[in-house]
Amino acid sequence: GTLQSAENFLGVCFSLSCVFVTVWKTNTKCAEENTVHFHYFSISMKTDMFAAARTPLFVSLVCVFLFAQRAAFASAQILIGSETAAKNQVIIPLGSSSLSLSVGGQNSGTFTVVNGNPYVVTASVSGSKLNLNGLREGRAAFKIQETTSGTTRFFGVRVQKPTNSQPLPQYLAIGTVSQDTEDDIKFWEAISSDSALNKRADYRYIYLNGGPTNGWSTWGGPNGTRARTFIRNSQKWGLLTYFVWYNVPEGGESYTTDLANIADATYMAAYWQSLMLAINICNEESPDEPVGFVLEPDFLGYVMQANYPDLTSLNKPAMVSTAYGKAGPLRKGVDPDFPDTIKGLVMAVNYILRTFAKNIVFGWQINVWASPNPGSALGVMHATEVFGFEKGKQFIQSSAEGVAEFYNAAGVTSYGADYIFFDKYGLDAGASCKVENPSQCPWFWNNDLWTSYLNLFIKPIHDKLGVPVGLWQTPVGRIENTQAISPYTKTKFTPLTNVYQKYEDSASTFFLGDTFVTSGERFNYFTVNNYGDSGVVADSSTGSITWRSHMPDTAAAGVELILFGAGVGDSTQGSGSQSNCPSDGYYWIWKIQEYYKNPVPLVRTCPPGCAEHGTCNADGVCICNAGWQGRACSDKACPNSCSNRGACDTTTGTCQCYRGYTNVDCSVPICAISPKNNLVCSNRGNCALGKTSIGACTCDTGYLGSVCELTQCPSSNGQTCAGHGTCDESTGTCVCSDSYFGSDCSQSAASAPVSIEIVTTGSWTGGGQYEVNIQNKDPSRTVSQVSYVLNVAGGTISGAWGFNQDNNNKNLFTSPSAFFGFSIPPGKTWGASGMGGSVGLVVSGTGSGSITVTAALKDLQWAT
Repeated sequence: GTLQSAENFLGVCFSLSCVFVTVWKTNTKCAEENTVHFHYFSISMKTDMFAAARTPLFVSLVCVFLFAQRAAFASAQILIGSETAAKNQVIIPLGSSSLSLSVGGQNSGTFTVVNGNPYVVTASVSGSKLNLNGLREGRAAFKIQETTSGTTRFFGVRVQKPTNSQPLPQYLAIGTVSQDTEDDIKFWEAISSDSALNKRADYRYIYLNGGPTNGWSTWGGPNGTRARTFIRNSQKWGLLTYFVWYNVPEGGESYTTDLANIADATYMAAYWQSLMLAINICNEESPDEPVGFVLEPDFLGYVMQANYPDLTSLNKPAMVSTAYGKAGPLRKGVDPDFPDTIKGLVMAVNYILRTFAKNIVFGWQINVWASPNPGSALGVMHATEVFGFEKGKQFIQSSAEGVAEFYNAAGVTSYGADYIFFDKYGLDAGASCKVENPSQCPWFWNNDLWTSYLNLFIKPIHDKLGVPVGLWQTPVGRIENTQAISPYTKTKFTPLTNVYQKYEDSASTFFLGDTFVTSGERFNYFTVNNYGDSGVVADSSTGSITWRSHMPDTAAAGVELILFGAGVGDSTQGSGSQSNCPSDGYYWIWKIQEYYKNPVPLVRTCPPGCAEHGTCNADGVCICNAGWQGRACSDKACPNSCSNRGACDTTTGTCQCYRGYTNVDCSVPICAISPKNNLVCSNRGNCALGKTSIGACTCDTGYLGSVCELTQCPSSNGQTCAGHGTCDESTGTCVCSDSYFGSDCSQSAASAPVSIEIVTTGSWTGGGQYEVNIQNKDPSRTVSQVSYVLNVAGGTISGAWGFNQDNNNKNLFTSPSAFFGFSIPPGKTWGASGMGGSVGLVVSGTGSGSITVTAALKDLQWAT
């Protein structure tokens, strides 16, 4: 009962069998008449029970029985409170909460708890009660384990105020790039009560890229499985999700490639559909939890680099009109009429996100290299070295003014964009230059260059555009030869040797602070301190250099979150990576845990110009005079704030109403609105405007209902679902009667050229096993997938699990059907007596009574 894994359990069983084989062989004569020998096993026919118990077969059978019992218990989920199925996140209020714990419906067992964020919530277990105390709004990762069975559950806890807010961190928050690989999963689930070894973070992000047709939506499974799984895992690990929306380019990117794609009507029609898929996934998977979007990295940077100061370049063609009509999310005459230009594209993306997304926060990415005049081959930030310190600072400030002008003209803050995002470079510095002389490396910055980046580039753009800042794609690498001691190894951290995934950079050193030792040109470069930073301390006799943490400076520049992790696979890894060990040797995640001991509060100061139309209060908030709004009170206010049903044009003070609303303040509905998704005619029809009443919907083909909320099912022979099923109008899918299948229920299992049969009888009394044979009787076509219903007669199955390519360790009797994904050539059988002698499906389990299991064909697909 104390064994913690199936592998250990079977290992002990096997070892015991070997011991008994040895004992039996030593103490039994082969000539004994009452002993039958089977291969390596001896079966005793003696009536002496102790003698029988000594046989290895008896031990093996006992082990198998106990393992089956243990597996059935371990396969049950730990449930919390009133749950009927395990959720990814549990929401609690501030203050004390007590939640019951159960396994397999039993409120018993011995539980342990590990809390990944005691800053937000404290936790303890008493019996089968989980006692929580919400200290402040935020999130935490939890690990609960029932010690007898080893059953373990990971889940997130969100502490929120009674107002049902979805809190964002109120300190300078940290995130990292992350996948859903086995190594990443192990990394995030290695939470620890030892803060030095913990894996706490605020965000993790992943790319949704590759273009609208064969890109992100097809990776990891159909219909955006990649995004769905990412959100679910993030919630389970107490993390907020960010997606990098990167779909103007399909593969390789360039200025000419981007322009060609946005001018292609077919490409852009698919683009809007792909964006809506991402929005709908966020709405479904995270209806009450924020999800962040970093929008189209490099796209506007390429446009500015090629054209600035010509702002008319933002009028270059982009097929925004493809967002309107039946295939797109927008409707002419209802939604704003965005032009077919680059600026129109930017504003349409912002409008669609703000209109259709429930909890998405978003911002466009700004490139540090966007200016067409970088000053030198080393880039804008090196201007203080190229032109002299003072003239260089002026050059950087001038570049920032140009960038702010261009991105503002492009409309990046339109429709209430939440952020602007800055990156440095898509790779650690050590991967792009000779690190022995970092002064000649474009991206290996010293303390001065980082300070210029924050104060002369980011902060002025932040002040001009008036929205908070996120740093994205910030390298994980550090300056080599850190003097810090790893809490994992109790020695110095693994060296970064400037090879694959182990490249140096100065980002982690600058933001999080460190002491390192170096010499020669490197010592000279990393001790440059024209800004007089008291946190840069050097000792030439030892080569020791200390940089303080610059998180307070970062927050003062308007930054609210830093998303670490450079953009290509060669980069230094701070999470996941090789066999659960990040390539930086856990340095970054350890430094983050150190930072969380005293996180830096967000700094919100009143922007320049506040006094013109408002008053700055003690919290750095500009309180606007009547008729004005915005962070600097420089925007004209709209009537009644557009009733929260429209966007305010702050240059004119007029409302641009969201679909379905009119009047000067957008307070009057003009069309039927779906209560399900708050869209006009469910976005599946057009509205005939009424003169004195709400307009009526004319639904697109395939949709029904007063607000087009219902979906027609396919028909055959003039009958819905061919008369052999019922229509689920919420999804537009047919639920076929027994012995019929297909999308329209027109195919009969009786006449289908595929047979499904039970090979080994499934008549169980308390437990058993059966196998399935699948035969393709068609003479010419190959079966690519079979779906079949498992039917149970007689007793009750309390736990059963199946094994094949698509059903690994899956409880087949909690789902309506089983799937088989191997290809079966014409005339072949996959099963116990078929191809390769393998079975198509093996199901083992436990139950009560005499149980009979049969399989009936539900659907099949042929290879094209």
